[in-house]
Amino acid sequence: MEEVHEDIIRIKVPLPNNPLKEVNCYLIKDPPILIDTGMNLETCYSTLKPVVEKFGKPTVVATHMHVDHLGLAGRICELVLMSEKEIEVFKKFTKKEEWIKLIKFFVSNGFPENLALEILSLHPGIRYFYPPRELKIVDLVSSSGYELEPLLTPGHTPGHLCLYEKREGILFSGDHVLFDITPNIGYWENFDSLKSYVESLKGLKKLKVKIVYPGHREASSSLKDRIDELLEHHKKRLEEVFNAVKSRKTAWQIAQEVSWDVGYKSWEEFPVTQKWFAVSETLAHLEYLADSGEIRKIIEEKIYYCPC
Repeated sequence: MEEVHEDIIRIKVPLPNNPLKEVNCYLIKDPPILIDTGMNLETCYSTLKPVVEKFGKPTVVATHMHVDHLGLAGRICELVLMSEKEIEVFKKFTKKEEWIKLIKFFVSNGFPENLALEILSLHPGIRYFYPPRELKIVDLVSSSGYELEPLLTPGHTPGHLCLYEKREGILFSGDHVLFDITPNIGYWENFDSLKSYVESLKGLKKLKVKIVYPGHREASSSLKDRIDELLEHHKKRLEEVFNAVKSRKTAWQIAQEVSWDVGYKSWEEFPVTQKWFAVSETLAHLEYLADSGEIRKIIEEKIYYCPC
């Protein structure tokens, strides 16, 4: 535990065997408000349990539905607050048939079926969730004299939110803005994740922010500079994906031509879950390019992308 601001404590919750290493959870003391939770793993639970015992059972405000931010909520609190859109998407993915539908879609994009089916037992979003007991739509959150305004920042997920404390210039950014790594912007059905991410990134520039407390790694006071870096990153990623579409290919094939900073020497070394996330992010960029008319999308038995 580390007090990063008056009455605001950061808890680094470990994420075993995960390239993210840790998730930052933030407790505001009175009444106890916990921003994000970690996964439903004993390592995560044993890290948060002493905090709950010391300050009392919190209300959890989840920046988004991913398991490293919401997975433990049902074990440590009665009430979870999220954006309305995120609650809608989360409830959808509590149903196995929604995962089966997504797997079929990935197979149609070239993902080998035998590997895709492994996702049902390997994906952390399936393995490490303890369902929240009660979900409500977040509104203004008050604790220890702070007034946290929820800001809808879609992109990383359809209903991702940041929390903004205007008086102190504090932004809890979840996975929308990270400083040492880039957030994964992947595919979501009926949602233009990359376009939404770019627009909501630009929207944060108007805020007066002194310090950003992100969901992973370290805090920073350089919000506007980091936003520019993230926008440039996705501009280059779009160029890279566009250049890979030199002939008719599936997203699975294109993903193998994209550079990924994940510590593996070759695509063959990627674990199945990392291949899943890579194809998902490739799809988000391909959809963006297809929607803007820069490449063509062909839907047959498989889905292909090709030059115009």
